[in-house]
Amino acid sequence: MFQNSMKQRMNWEDFYGPNLGYALELYDQYTQDPNSIDPDLKDMFDELGAPPSDIKEASGTKEKGRVTADLIQKIASAVRLAEDIRTYGHLNASVNPLRKDGKKSELFPLSDYGLTEEEIKAIPASVICKDAPKNITNGLEAIQYLRNTYKRTISFEFDHVHDFKEREWLTRKIESGELFKKNSAEKLSAVLERLTEVEGFEQFLHRTFVGQKRFSIEGLDALVPVLDDIIAQSVKSGTTSVNIGMAHRGRLNVLAHVLGKPYEIIFSEFQHAPNKDLVPSEGSIGISYGWTGDVKYHLGANR
Repeated sequence: MFQNSMKQRMNWEDFYGPNLGYALELYDQYTQDPNSIDPDLKDMFDELGAPPSDIKEASGTKEKGRVTADLIQKIASAVRLAEDIRTYGHLNASVNPLRKDGKKSELFPLSDYGLTEEEIKAIPASVICKDAPKNITNGLEAIQYLRNTYKRTISFEFDHVHDFKEREWLTRKIESGELFKKNSAEKLSAVLERLTEVEGFEQFLHRTFVGQKRFSIEGLDALVPVLDDIIAQSVKSGTTSVNIGMAHRGRLNVLAHVLGKPYEIIFSEFQHAPNKDLVPSEGSIGISYGWTGDVKYHLGANR
């Protein structure tokens, strides 16, 4: 671990959990006799210098700086608790707006990890959640912050992501609070207007073309403003072309509002068809002109 890490400039904050305890123990050995440890480790400690007081105090070292096995176990348990929250926290999320009665049992009680509030409070917040906002000052606050982050009305599950850089990016975005910045009144008004357009379009199709297959966006209305933002941010970052391989659900709404396909063109694909009785039935290889099958959904748009 140390040899790989020394290829880049390190800080004491880069050590977590048991690694932190082990590093502090080696540093104590280094202060007593620098030549008693591996030369590469000696060079690292020469560069690192003494650990910050908050890390050293929270490490639970004895008077001579020795890290106890019990303390290492406590730090390891705290780190495991944090990882369990990241992995399973979505199971405690408030994703059902209709369930107002009763409270969910709180997941991840400290007692299950052999920890007390005082013990976990003594651990630096950076050991448990390095991306937490600056107002999070100790391990107990960091754990509560993680619990609240992953049990919101929007939660996250990305344990299946095995690329280290991707996981690190997701973790930083989620736990830094960057994703939860408050939007301006103008932004909220624009989103509401967009959602109103989406809903009005769906309602018109439902009333006007009764019984025709259209794969409504209902239940996924937020897709349109989400795509608006994704495309806008991509363009700001230099993207010059966006290709959407669209699913059926919500396709017409995305064509109308994201790609700007005129309403009249979309409506004409429902109306301009010969006598329905003469058109081949769904599933045949005949041309349906929009009345049967889902041919109209395959007619895309280029903006």
